Amino acid sequence: MVSSSNTDTGSHVEVTLSHGTTTDNHAGMTSSSTIKDTSNANTDSNETEDVNPQFRPSPNAEEDFEDINIFQAAQMGKLAIAARLVEADPALVKSRDFQDVTALHWAAINNQIPVAKYLLDHGAEVDAVGGELVATPLHWCTSLSVDILLKQGARVDTKDREGFTPLHWAVVKGNRDCLSKILKAGADVKAGDKSGKTPMDMIKELKESVIWEKALSDAKLASDGRTRRSLFDKKTTNTIIYFIPYVTLFLTLELMTLFSWYIAMPVAIVQFLIGHVGSVKILLRTRTPNDMLQTPYYTAVFQSTAFWVGFVWLRYILFSK
Repeated sequence: MVSSSNTDTGSHVEVTLSHGTTTDNHAGMTSSSTIKDTSNANTDSNETEDVNPQFRPSPNAEEDFEDINIFQAAQMGKLAIAARLVEADPALVKSRDFQDVTALHWAAINNQIPVAKYLLDHGAEVDAVGGELVATPLHWCTSLSVDILLKQGARVDTKDREGFTPLHWAVVKGNRDCLSKILKAGADVKAGDKSGKTPMDMIKELKESVIWEKALSDAKLASDGRTRRSLFDKKTTNTIIYFIPYVTLFLTLELMTLFSWYIAMPVAIVQFLIGHVGSVKILLRTRTPNDMLQTPYYTAVFQSTAFWVGFVWLRYILFSK
């Protein structure tokens, strides 16, 4: 079963996945491994899920944390304790718990950025594989921990035991930020798992096309994952887009003077849509209108309105006397 809460920001996500058996669920998988993404978790959380079931810290008793191991410290974000343990035994940064998982895995999935950075700075393997699915920390990561892993050179094409890449898992989590960052890093949108299923196939099955399109737009990629190429360079494109409202409004005013309003208005709306859609589809080469927010288009709408109002006032009112 695949279950995820899809948000554009890193909200709590709980994913249960297991591969290889045909079922009636969204991704055609059953599941035996559980990933918990606690993106919004407090970095000083006292929870120790599954790392050491016997460890139960008492409320407001900081001394209880003195006995935790490196994996628990990484999971809970206890940087001072993690640092003390590593200083005493540097090999701990590469050690593994009973699940064959490193401390960096636990820091990545629980969004413990300071601990993750410390571990990487002290020799942790950014692409270490472990756990039931033989996955890397990037497979486990959240929308915030993905940054530090990618900066440290984490590979985006590594596959786990079932052929899932980090991009597959980002799709399952449904997090736009995580998706866009992994896409920007060069992830292959057509990489298939053992059954041949690509991230794009999963997007369709999980009905996450809106988030997917926004992530592609963030990464400046076309729908097929290729780099989106504009007709002109960025400066020229923005210059053309800036003057479109000036031309559009001028034509609208001219139409109003030449025809009755019930003729001029529909024609004006059509030419406005042509200018707007043309900017998005032709100049920006995107399917996401939100990309227009990164151009001077909307600023130009107000400025062109002020310009033509001023022009009409000067020409027909002030200087006509």
